[in-house]
Amino acid sequence: MDSWARRAAIIDASESLAALITDESRAVTVPSCPEWTFEELAWHLGEVQRFWAVNLLARDAAAPVETQDDDIARDSTTFAAWCRDSTAQLIAAIDELAEDSPCWTWWGEPASAGAVARHQVQEAVVHAWDAANALGVATALPRQAALDGVPEFLHVHRSDLVVPSAKAITFHASDADASWTLGAGETTTISASASDLVLYLHGRRPLEGLTVTGDAAVVHATLAGIDLT
Repeated sequence: MDSWARRAAIIDASESLAALITDESRAVTVPSCPEWTFEELAWHLGEVQRFWAVNLLARDAAAPVETQDDDIARDSTTFAAWCRDSTAQLIAAIDELAEDSPCWTWWGEPASAGAVARHQVQEAVVHAWDAANALGVATALPRQAALDGVPEFLHVHRSDLVVPSAKAITFHASDADASWTLGAGETTTISASASDLVLYLHGRRPLEGLTVTGDAAVVHATLAGIDLT
């Protein structure tokens, strides 16, 4: 995805979540984030976006610049406006910086504004899916975002993943004929739409719902015990 596509994806996904905020939806439990209500999910995305807006503008601080929790208004109209303002702050920060502008990141390298924007696409689209799923209106992730979501997860979000020795896992997007491989050796292939691959990697889809060719135990050993929120 180029910078404009990432920008549009963040705006669209964030707005789709904000548009679902009502007095009734805020108390709904989110099945894919079982410790959260819909309100807590929306708050999380807003706080994440505000955090990265501040840290992008800090321009390569040696440590993260912490942000203070907001006292979010209790009425749904004002809360939705707060969520939209969170997105606006993030987009304004992204717009101000060049792709290669340095920025502190929790994952290490690449430590750049472009890498942060890329990761925030996935943050927004997956949590927008969480929100829609909680209300029974979920659809597939946007195709471009999903196609970038698999390599972003494997090489940025969870670049510390280790495949057992002499084994490999290939993630094959069946709707785009695109593949990404971890490890080297005897290969287990997971095939699904790009959307379902991303949702699987983020713990939103079970492996059993995808097509696995090879040894599923290798996949479980590689992805076991990771933080999926």
